Amino acid sequence: MGPLTAVAGLTFRVACPVGGHPIHKITWQKDGSLLPTSHRQRVGQDGTLEVSDVRRDQDQGSYSCTAYDRQGQSDSQENFLQVVVPPEVLPFDFSGVHGEGERVGASCILSKGDPPIKIRWTKDRVPLEKLNLPNIILIESIEFSSMLMITSLTAEHSGRYACSASNGVTEARHEDDLFVHGTRGTITAVH
Repeated sequence: MGPLTAVAGLTFRVACPVGGHPIHKITWQKDGSLLPTSHRQRVGQDGTLEVSDVRRDQDQGSYSCTAYDRQGQSDSQENFLQVVVPPEVLPFDFSGVHGEGERVGASCILSKGDPPIKIRWTKDRVPLEKLNLPNIILIESIEFSSMLMITSLTAEHSGRYACSASNGVTEARHEDDLFVHGTRGTITAVH
């Protein structure tokens, strides 16, 4: 088995990599204890281990599977399961309609998630750095937050902004619409 990674809060499944025929039974152990040890663990007839609602404090550790033939001969494989906590983005809000020339900002703050975490801002699903919009400032303050500032709004700033955070295993995002009132008294529509 190669390196094993599970996401906290989700269901983890892994098959025992066995070869040969016939296989009589497959067992799993975690840190030397025969599984299942809780209602969240299940070993299927095919030897697949399933752990629901993965928890770092209970499920991270050394796992081994052992395949047995009818003569009692066996072979085992062992590997370490790392449990990764997914990022969670706290909501931000542009609330209301803003006029041209006003300033607006939003903070993308992660309430949890294992590093390394990459934070990215998009407008209408396009990365901000590719849009060349005027008056946009991105501030990467610390590893778990980023701030978007628009120093002078124009109609072209209207759109759906999103902050996404990825730690290589999972991604979380929060989106909100920014409406900018144009100079002719109309509201620019969001795409």
